[in-house]
Amino acid sequence: MTSDRTCLRCDWHGESDGPCPNCGAPLYELGKKPSGGTGAEARSHLEERNREAPSTAIVAPSSARPRPSSPPPPPSHEGVSEPTTTRSKSLLAIVVLFIVLAVAVGAWLNAHEAPTDVAAPQTPQAQPQPPPLTGSLVYAVPDGAGHSRLWRYDLETQTATPGPRVRRAIELIDARSVDHTWLGLTSELPNGHVQASVLHSILPDARPIPLVEGDVVSWGQQGRTVIAGRRGALGIGCRRSVSIIWARVNPPLRERKYADPALCGDLLSIGTDNLRTVFTLDRNGHVGIFAAGIGRIHRLLDGSAMVAVSALSDMIVVPQAALASLRPLPTRPEQEHADLLGAGLFFEGSGKGRPLPYGNGPFQFAIARVLAWSSNGSYALVVGDQGFDRGFYLLDTAGGDGLDAPRYVGPTSGIPYGTITLNDVVIVETAEGVFTWTGDELVRIQAPPVTPPPDGPIVWIP
Repeated sequence: MTSDRTCLRCDWHGESDGPCPNCGAPLYELGKKPSGGTGAEARSHLEERNREAPSTAIVAPSSARPRPSSPPPPPSHEGVSEPTTTRSKSLLAIVVLFIVLAVAVGAWLNAHEAPTDVAAPQTPQAQPQPPPLTGSLVYAVPDGAGHSRLWRYDLETQTATPGPRVRRAIELIDARSVDHTWLGLTSELPNGHVQASVLHSILPDARPIPLVEGDVVSWGQQGRTVIAGRRGALGIGCRRSVSIIWARVNPPLRERKYADPALCGDLLSIGTDNLRTVFTLDRNGHVGIFAAGIGRIHRLLDGSAMVAVSALSDMIVVPQAALASLRPLPTRPEQEHADLLGAGLFFEGSGKGRPLPYGNGPFQFAIARVLAWSSNGSYALVVGDQGFDRGFYLLDTAGGDGLDAPRYVGPTSGIPYGTITLNDVVIVETAEGVFTWTGDELVRIQAPPVTPPPDGPIVWIP
């Protein structure tokens, strides 16, 4: 008996009692559960078909070029698509986590960043403060006709106390090489002379002890020695009496270093380097620098005048041509005079016996006055003019390795004064006040408001 059967191999359907009329494969009756052997054969045919189907779907003929723009066909097996889906979900979770972290970090940065559209609050600019200073400043202020009052200002505690009343002070010297409590003082006397004295303290009842007197006074470094030059009245012709007196502070000692009762000329300047007495003479119109010896003088340099000498025998000099007239160099700070052009440094062995000129480029340096020396004598604080900039300058006075150009410190006003501490801190005084130099600018030293401001010489002491 025939029945409705189906061929699973070639997809034939019809009535037949035997195998498939097309391919000879066994036929199956719809609605009837196949037997064990028949089911095994069916499974084998299904597996064979499934193996053949993907191979024919992904293998292209050798002559055909694959199209990269066309996506590959989706996998036909459920087992292949499952791991791909798992990896996609993991990747998506990582991307989402990264986005969440990026948003969180961005929000934190925005919360901690200063707003750009709102102006930051303006803070008042603090006044520059001087560097930490030790020791004290001793300065003079006018105190009646012909007198000065000394004041001591402690730089650490910023307190000021009055000191002794003295004859008008024109120079103060730190005499720490003799005693750390002593102070050298140059005062103006009623007869027009100047006098060098020593103060054993700066208490109000201290009294100066006179050392030497003359027309001009010059101290050795740290107040160990002092000299005074005396010039008599001009006599007949070009003759005048001149002399130089040297004094040691402690133990006291006085000596006459030079004397000429009938010099045809004048004594222009004096100085001491703690070993020698050095001075400038005008003799018959010829200017030269000399050193006092035993019973005679020794010529050091022709055609120049000495402005000052350091403890190391280095001299700041100017050419004779800078002297408008052959008169003594000014002995008082307030004396007005033209700055001396062409200043240079002279020491034994310098420039074949000639001064090394100061200057910067085409400009010569013009010097007015030496205010102070550094503790080792390697530079001097002066008032001068470089080109068109008049003010305080530091001059190199240790020119063995070449001479540095003058270094500008700041402008001057009124009668300028200055001092240098043991640690080589520069302090200057102008009509505007007292300032310390930081290397870049002048910073005001503010004294207590109840004390009078400095109006005279100033010196630093330990």
